[in-house]
Amino acid sequence: MELNAVHLLLLLLLGLSFGCLPGQDPADGELAKNLITVMQLIFGQTCEAHDMSVFISASYKNQLPRREQRMVEQVLTHCLGAMVPRVLGERLEESLGLRTQMLMFFVQDARQLIEASNRNPRMNMTHKFKYLIVMIAGRDDASWQLAQMSQIFAYLLHQRYNVHVLLLLAELRTGRVSSYTYYPYSGARGCEDTQAVPVPLQQARLYQIYPPKLRDLHGCPLHVVVWQIRPYMRLHMKQTRPSDRISGIDADILKLLASRLNFSLALVSNEPADLIGGVSYMNGTMTGAFRMLQQRRANMTLGFAACMPARYKHLSSTLPYSQVEYVLVLRTARPYSVYEIMLLPFDSHVWLLVLALAALRLLCYVGGWRDVALLDLAWILSVFMLRMCYESSVFMFLYNAPTRPLPDSLEQALLQDYHFITDHATYRMTASLPALRARTRILPGQPVDMLEQLQAQPEWQRVATISTASFVADYLGRQRAKQHRLVLASNKIVDNMICVHFPMGSYLTSNFNHMLFLMRSTGIGPHIVNRLKSSHLATSMSARLNPLKHCTNYVAQVNECMRFIYAALNCLLFAHSLALAIFVLELVSGHERMRWLSRILGRL
Repeated sequence: MELNAVHLLLLLLLGLSFGCLPGQDPADGELAKNLITVMQLIFGQTCEAHDMSVFISASYKNQLPRREQRMVEQVLTHCLGAMVPRVLGERLEESLGLRTQMLMFFVQDARQLIEASNRNPRMNMTHKFKYLIVMIAGRDDASWQLAQMSQIFAYLLHQRYNVHVLLLLAELRTGRVSSYTYYPYSGARGCEDTQAVPVPLQQARLYQIYPPKLRDLHGCPLHVVVWQIRPYMRLHMKQTRPSDRISGIDADILKLLASRLNFSLALVSNEPADLIGGVSYMNGTMTGAFRMLQQRRANMTLGFAACMPARYKHLSSTLPYSQVEYVLVLRTARPYSVYEIMLLPFDSHVWLLVLALAALRLLCYVGGWRDVALLDLAWILSVFMLRMCYESSVFMFLYNAPTRPLPDSLEQALLQDYHFITDHATYRMTASLPALRARTRILPGQPVDMLEQLQAQPEWQRVATISTASFVADYLGRQRAKQHRLVLASNKIVDNMICVHFPMGSYLTSNFNHMLFLMRSTGIGPHIVNRLKSSHLATSMSARLNPLKHCTNYVAQVNECMRFIYAALNCLLFAHSLALAIFVLELVSGHERMRWLSRILGRL
């Protein structure tokens, strides 16, 4: 009995090694031989060449009949060499997900593949696996086979968002093995097509069995969620052509992407339409455009949409294609009045010196030294020097035209008790700064509208807004009469990274990310983003230095000089009025009833 058992074991091993088991149908042996040849070619030229690890779904043990199970085990025994790392199991563990590049399934129809894939919900989240599906067809009906393959491809396209698929059709009756894939975007077969297309394996290189399918979308429409946010996206929905319905910085980037990847635009309004983008939270709660992407009601969205951790967690996003700095935007500081310039050219120490000299002069007068020539000469020289310093300081003050100091950073603004106004979208960007919460007021409108709201605030209030250089440049371009009324602080508050967002697991993400990278590398993207920052913005940034130097004529300078002439005339009239009042008092003091006034004036 032991000898017979040994002989039986040897016969089993020989059957495995020669591709035939006792009782095996010759057609099965032919099919197993063809499958071994094809899969050895794929594993050798693709997996070993690129160090790709393979996850083999063990669901076939429950789904396939015993006959097909034995054939699968025979194929796997011959095909998996030591150089191919593999995992055999019902479920792909999360720790092995990022280390696995290829998923392999043995099924009979589309239903079995769907059931096996649903046991692995993480296969479609962030990591794009390459599918290798072996469909062992027990029916010779070609139409049934095509329908099953089309159903498999439709599931992978709409549920798994994956286009990296190779399907090996193994026909039991003929022993033939043929390879198929699908092209979701094709001009000949239509858009989102899931019909099976034969693929020649050739040398079974990686780019041959998984060819690039999304470099050219053949004019197929992509649904893009858009909203109004000047100057990045302006909507003109009354226009007929979709490309004419949008304009702005991000609109130009979107049109360039459509031209490079050859897709047409199908614009979708945000819900609600007046919402800027939307809100996203780490627990998966989203509103607006991001909720629409989460529900897969659109293909993508862009339009000054920030890269946020919650969106990276629950959506697919490209790397940042633009970086925007949020800064303080303040009104131009109020200039000093002419009387402040005339009366306060020095600091407190100089005025203390003037008071000390006046006190010394008074002491000399009271002490009887009024006739000493040396003290008179010193007093005259001191007054002369003070007058020269006074006139030179007034001249320098007028030449430089200084204004009241403005804060240059958020810390300085908080120390000077500034308050801030923002829109809802900007407030979401600055919500992480606790110091701003108690001093920030949210107003309705676009970010550009906050600049108009800033101008409407009372002059005496210390109010600023948080905005970007692009918003300021767009506002100044439309308000040429107010070009010198805004000042940008040089220190930034926070950086905002801008991304393009897709539904979770979208197969379009990598292609768009690659195209945006090329645009950044060649300078096209930065050129589109920065071209709005024209001379209006440069004028605004230098307005705090000397607003009079930026005038186109000399009217402002003449008016400024006339203000000082009027101020000097007012001072002269005040001096004459004071002398006239003293003369009237002296005149009145000569009356008999005003003897007390005469005594007071005599003492003075």
